[in-house]
Order: sequence, then C-alpha cells, then structure tokens
Amino acid sequence: MEDATASSSTHVVTQPPLKQARIDSGLSMSQQRVNKLVLNFLVDDVQCFSLVEQPSFRKLIEGISGGKKVMCRKTLMQRIDREFAVMKESVISKLINVDTVCTTADIWSAQNRSFFGVTCHWIDKDTLERHSAALACTRLNGRHTYDAVAAKLKIHAEYRIQNKVKSTVTDIGSNFVKAFREFGVRDDESDDYSDEVEEDGDGEQFFLPQHQRCAAHTLNLIATNEIHKAASNGPSFKLYRSAMAKCSSIWNKAHRSSLATEVVQEIANVHLTVPSVTRWNSEFRAITKLAGLPEEKLREICDKLDVPRLYPQESAFLYNSHIVTAISEAIEERFGSVLASHEAKMATASLPKFCLNWLSPEKRDDM
Repeated sequence: MEDATASSSTHVVTQPPLKQARIDSGLSMSQQRVNKLVLNFLVDDVQCFSLVEQPSFRKLIEGISGGKKVMCRKTLMQRIDREFAVMKESVISKLINVDTVCTTADIWSAQNRSFFGVTCHWIDKDTLERHSAALACTRLNGRHTYDAVAAKLKIHAEYRIQNKVKSTVTDIGSNFVKAFREFGVRDDESDDYSDEVEEDGDGEQFFLPQHQRCAAHTLNLIATNEIHKAASNGPSFKLYRSAMAKCSSIWNKAHRSSLATEVVQEIANVHLTVPSVTRWNSEFRAITKLAGLPEEKLREICDKLDVPRLYPQESAFLYNSHIVTAISEAIEERFGSVLASHEAKMATASLPKFCLNWLSPEKRDDM
C-alpha cells in the first residue's frame, strides 16, 4: 500500500508542467502600421489629438502592439496635414472629369464656436451612381456677415469646380440669402428668410453660383410664418390667441409638475407633448394630441389642473381646417420656381418613384 502511494506521488511530481500560452510573434505589427491605425482611430472617431499624450493611451497601444511607440502630437498633426493633402488631390482628380455638381453650405455652432461646412454631390455620367464628398469643415471666426459667407465659398475654386456648380443649397438664414443676392446668379424667389440678424460686410466682391434654398427649411418657414399670418388676420386672431393660451397652460402644468403628468395619464392614458420653439412639427404633434382627446376627458383634465376649459369653438379651431388654404398657397408661391424648373422635372423623371406622374398631362407632353 505504501509502495503504491509512493509510486502515485512520484508520478504526480514528475508530470511535465503545462506550457504557458504565448502570442505568436508573427502577429506583431510594424511601427508604420501602428501609426496608421492610431491616426485612423483619432480621425474616424473625432477624438482629441491630445489623446496621444495621455499615459494610459500610450501604455495601451504599446502593450497591444508589442512595444511599439505612440507618435507625439506634433508628428500626428504633420501626418494629418499630409493625409489631408492626399485626400484633397484625390477628390480634385475625381472632379476633373465631372461636368456638373451641386454643393451645400451650412453654418452651425458647438461649444460657443462656429463652423462652416461645404459638401459636393455629383452623378457619374457612365454608371449614373451618385457620389458625395466633404469639401470643407472649418472654423468661422468673427461675425457671420454675408460677405464672410461668400468668402468661405471660395472653396469651390480650390477644388476647381467654380464653373461646374449648378447651384448651392443652403438654409434660409438672412446672411446666406443676402450673400447670394449680392454675389450670385439672380433667381425669381422672394426675399423672405428666417428671422436671423443680417449683418453688413466690408464690400469685397465675390462670384457665387445660383442659390437653391433648402426645401426642409422653406417648409419650416411656411409652417411658422404663413400659419401665423393666416391665424393672425381677421376674426380668427382672437380665437387663435385664446385657444393657444389655454393649450399652453395645459402644457406648462403637465411639463412642470409630475403630479399633473400623472393626472393626465390617469384620465386620458396619454403623455402630452410639450412644443419646442425650434421645431414647428412638435407644436403640431402637441396640438394633435389635445385635439384628439374626447371632449369630456379634455374638460376633466382642465378642471383637475385648474386651467381654463376650451370652448367648443376653440376646440374646433385646433383642427386648423382654414389653415390648409394658406399652406397650399404658400407652397405654390415659395416652391413655384422649383416646380417650374426644367432641371427639377428632369431630376424627378429619372426617379421611378416619381417619374412625371405629378405633372398634368399637358405639362407632361411639353417635356
């Protein structure tokens, strides 16, 4: 028995140890490959360039790359400049063989800094595939004057497309509208624009392509200005003001008090939407929810929240049936030049979803 135990013990001790797993050295990367991956990560994920200076990031990269070093911030910036130059030349070479392009321009703010962006779009004449490229995403310092906007659009010349731009699409901000009115190809559209402060420039001369106003922003203008005009004229003005005041009272109570929200939920089993001043469709949705409630439940909600009840004529007004005519007329006025445009008709004719079905038979024959 003792001999068997000793033999077993000896067998365990003499068993060869397990080999520790090792990373195949063939998987190690070159320093050039590491630099390329780090640069792509920072650019694609819009990371701060200072990330390469963080000790934890440097340890991470060195650990998973087999000891390869992370480039410093100065080297990173130099590489990005070189990559940008290569990419820019690539875009220019693609645009050389393109006859016609359309561009877009926009201004936005983030963290109290303003930026100017330009994109370019074209269709390959052989494959009919649509292509796009970003031409600019740059800081816009100082006042957003109309000539500052025009100066940024000199980016067209940098990409050698200044004579190829059929039109530039922008929002209806006053500075964009004035820039194209002063320096661009004339069109027949009205000079109505959004309520932004228009600032004067310093008189420098520029040459801009034809201006195409963004359809989404134009619809937003119709949904705000035109509806307000229609509701503010004639005998409907007082009804509009009183109905909206009572709706606002309900929205404010439901928004500011969790108890009021619970009351509405208990009575009507809905969550009321509070309108946003920057989105016209949010007001439409908010009114739609109120107008869709049964009259007795709407009265009960008003009583529970201690707000004035809506009179029957005010409830009926919320359906905005008389606004339809104003909207229809505004669409015809503001989109008249687009609907009559031969280029727009040709564009829709090439899309199976639309073809020329939206045109009357007489106008179809004219095409």
